[in-house]
Amino acid sequence: MKKSRLSAAVTAVLAAAPLALSAAPASAAGSCNLYAPSRVSIVSPYREIRVSFSSGCASATDAYWTALHPSQGYQTAVFYPDDYYFALYDFDDRGTWRWNPEGAWGYNDQELTQNMPYTDIRLGSRADISATRSGSKVSFYTRTQRYAYSVSAFVAYRPNPVALLQRQKPGTTTWSSIKYLYPDSAGVYRYSYSYSTRANYRVLVRDAAGIWGSNSRTITL
Repeated sequence: MKKSRLSAAVTAVLAAAPLALSAAPASAAGSCNLYAPSRVSIVSPYREIRVSFSSGCASATDAYWTALHPSQGYQTAVFYPDDYYFALYDFDDRGTWRWNPEGAWGYNDQELTQNMPYTDIRLGSRADISATRSGSKVSFYTRTQRYAYSVSAFVAYRPNPVALLQRQKPGTTTWSSIKYLYPDSAGVYRYSYSYSTRANYRVLVRDAAGIWGSNSRTITL
């Protein structure tokens, strides 16, 4: 890598306004693109999030992108060819990070074009389900949780009415919602209904502001 050039450029980025765009190259030959996940869930104190690069980066000696939060500015950076993941801590700023292209150069010192992907960082959620059957009566026990960075652990989540109990006919791909769930303070909800036919069941937690949704495991009875 051209360390002196990159170091000077990074220093300039950090000293500039949080969302300052880098200037487009005057004449570019080829491209080097970053593939970052569009959505990431915070589910632990620390995670390594994988990224990858386009085949065009094979002609690059170095390239880099900085992740910028819309109000908090610089979060992290990814350098090609050194980095294939970025570190994510549970106290990092949540929201949509913009991967700002900060420069890419080929072996003949020509500038390459870069893309500008986005990653939506939110807290993660999870759900669980169990059930029993007595004749046609099916009784469910469900639990919903979300990650809390204040305690670095999952806590009860009451996503009213974002959580749904869903049913699926075995051998099909379509899920139908049969009940909104209104969990108690522990994130627990109990429900019973009559249905004589064997079916698959799951809990769906839908996306909410600052929290990504999730699916429980599937049970059949």
